[in-house]
Amino acid sequence: MLVGAAPPGSESPNPTTTSKEKQASIDQQVQRIVDERRQRDRTVWSGEVRAQVYEQAFVRLWDELRRDDDAFEVLFNFGFLDTLLIGRPGPTRVLGQGVSATRFGSPARALDREQWRLFLNDWKERGYRVEQTEWHHTRFSYDETTGARSLVTFAIDCIQAERGHRVSIRGELDVRWSGVGDANGFPIARSIDASSIEIFERTGNPAFEKAATWDLGYVPPLLVHDLDGDGYSDVVLPGMNTVYWNKGDWRFDEAPLLDRPANIEGNITAAVLADFTGDGHLDLLSGARGEYLHLYEGASGGRFPTQPHPVKATSSPLANPQVLTAGDVDGDGDLDVWAGQYKIAYLAGTLPQPYYDARDGYPSYLLLNTGDGHFEDGSAAADMGTKRYRRVLSGSLVDIDGDRDLDLVTVSDFAGADVYLNDGSGHFSDATDQVIDEGAGFGMGHSFADYDLDGLLDMYMIGMSSTTARRLDFMNAGPEGFERHQEMRRPMTFGNRMLLGTNTARLVAPAFKDSVARSGWAWGTASLDFDNDSDVDIFVANGFRSGNSAKDYCTRFWTQDIYMAAAVPDPARHSFFKNTFSKIGNDWSWNGFEHNVLYMSDAGRDFTNVGYLMGVADEIDGRAVVADDLDLDGRVDLLVVEHDYEGGSNKPRLHLLRNQWPGDDNWIGVLLADRAGGPSPLGARIAVELESGGRRIARIVTGDSFSAQHALQKHFGLGSLQSVSAIEVEWPGGLLTRIDKPAIRRYHLVKPPAVVEPPGAVEPAAN
Repeated sequence: MLVGAAPPGSESPNPTTTSKEKQASIDQQVQRIVDERRQRDRTVWSGEVRAQVYEQAFVRLWDELRRDDDAFEVLFNFGFLDTLLIGRPGPTRVLGQGVSATRFGSPARALDREQWRLFLNDWKERGYRVEQTEWHHTRFSYDETTGARSLVTFAIDCIQAERGHRVSIRGELDVRWSGVGDANGFPIARSIDASSIEIFERTGNPAFEKAATWDLGYVPPLLVHDLDGDGYSDVVLPGMNTVYWNKGDWRFDEAPLLDRPANIEGNITAAVLADFTGDGHLDLLSGARGEYLHLYEGASGGRFPTQPHPVKATSSPLANPQVLTAGDVDGDGDLDVWAGQYKIAYLAGTLPQPYYDARDGYPSYLLLNTGDGHFEDGSAAADMGTKRYRRVLSGSLVDIDGDRDLDLVTVSDFAGADVYLNDGSGHFSDATDQVIDEGAGFGMGHSFADYDLDGLLDMYMIGMSSTTARRLDFMNAGPEGFERHQEMRRPMTFGNRMLLGTNTARLVAPAFKDSVARSGWAWGTASLDFDNDSDVDIFVANGFRSGNSAKDYCTRFWTQDIYMAAAVPDPARHSFFKNTFSKIGNDWSWNGFEHNVLYMSDAGRDFTNVGYLMGVADEIDGRAVVADDLDLDGRVDLLVVEHDYEGGSNKPRLHLLRNQWPGDDNWIGVLLADRAGGPSPLGARIAVELESGGRRIARIVTGDSFSAQHALQKHFGLGSLQSVSAIEVEWPGGLLTRIDKPAIRRYHLVKPPAVVEPPGAVEPAAN
């Protein structure tokens, strides 16, 4: 869910230019909105209002832990009157890569206040330092006889720096409140049951270190591509007209990207790099608010020397393009484009109706390439119906059903995932219900990989998980007449969805789906084998807007905003939300202070969050994510965009996280390239055939993650394997390129066949 300023041309009213009488009328309507919300708080949401009173004790704890140097003293001062229950350790499980996990449980031992201090002092005296925490009020109940009770999920990350020992403590607190408050009026717990926890630990240097942080004036989108053909991926920021040329060994030269830029820099919201003209050189297609798409034709050396030409195949300029994905959808040998748009939430006081099936956005377009980078509108062939008006945040042209043509997968806010199957000629049909097991969610981004190692393509969709929504579900709270709103609250806030491919071309949720679901408010994601152990791990960037306090606006969204949604612009609602959102990023947060996550795979059977243990659990408001081996050392690195709202203004940054994993497992890589007269790498299938008979697969797609593009680079960890049988690349159209007995621990440059031959022809690859 994006909340921000309206794009040019919106209907947003400007109260400063209205007459005094009109402004007075708006003020009266705003006051009516305030009164109605207060009335609902007193009636329908009285239980949630009470829950927020008790939640403030943990909000204060979280705030103080971020600000105070002595976290152990802060934890001690979080008072309880009677006892704190601590569980006893069970057997320690070895998870691999130096990570171990110990679950604590019954029989528990009870600590009084003095024993609690001694417990904390023991950790402090052993040299541990608390680096970051999270506290989420997941359940609440109240009974006149027994009083209030809360369930709070928490995470505490701490380090013993001298030994390099990192510890991540996660679990649940069963809090029974005393009914009395402290001197400042904050509730005091009578007892806390902390016996249900799990401790994850690892000793040694983290897998990732921050190699660079670049302060940026403007971010979207983040593109990573080898522009000059030297093997190293360059970092491209079209919105800033900037390229960081990768010179190897973590040296980057900043330079202008475009020789003759159009007057839209600082406004570009979507872009994709691909050879749209078929001359073997990369072109740049970009979209900006209130503009037609612009095509910059490329030349040798990754240069863009010519004036761009607008792509006027759309019926009008695009209001807010969000994603461009490219691929040959009709089999004619040139690259087509699907353009998805996003309508910003709360724009002019509007919200989608209903919040779980938004079809009120700006139209998406299917643009068919007629040759040499000229396009015509083929949207009628997409057969998207009213789903064409989703609030799209990511989308990819990818063969999702295995029939060797490119289908369309979209991920949208206020809706989730949709799948449109291609009949091979560029005509699409909506097959969402037939393909996806469960796709509801506030969809932000996605990634494709073979997560369960069965040789089939899987999908990982990321979105919002909500503590508030789970708390309201537990209370069974909601107004009459909105039963469907309550019914969809759980699936919409499930969080990230793992969907595994099957032989029937259906994507189904696995048994381990909960393990990768609740990372927070997820934005960008990438699939990578960070430790080269031959399975696919997942990185997710989280957090929306962090302010001065962990006090969360989310409760207002779930108790009020979705019930006052309106499709028609409304000056009073616009004024109300404008005043409300001025506090978010200042006095309030909205899913603030969440941490980035690295899910480590256990051979595709399950996943464990090792983000803190591996050095990537930054407490930032993350956005775009790209995984790429920037230094070609066989260890995949990460690029992560941060939005810093300190002081109320957005200060974007790009973090380069260098993978310094010390393990000696083997790997192999593939670098694909464009060539004039040959098929495009976009849509290609890459398979590494193992001597054991198994295979590792990857697809070349665009539009994945969030506001980002990955390079034509694929890396495969091999674990202890000393060799592989072959690398096989199947290009769009069916041509194959095969390398038998390729050398490991190196990247292989693979170019497409120069001459189009009948399907099944094989051209030896250049090593």
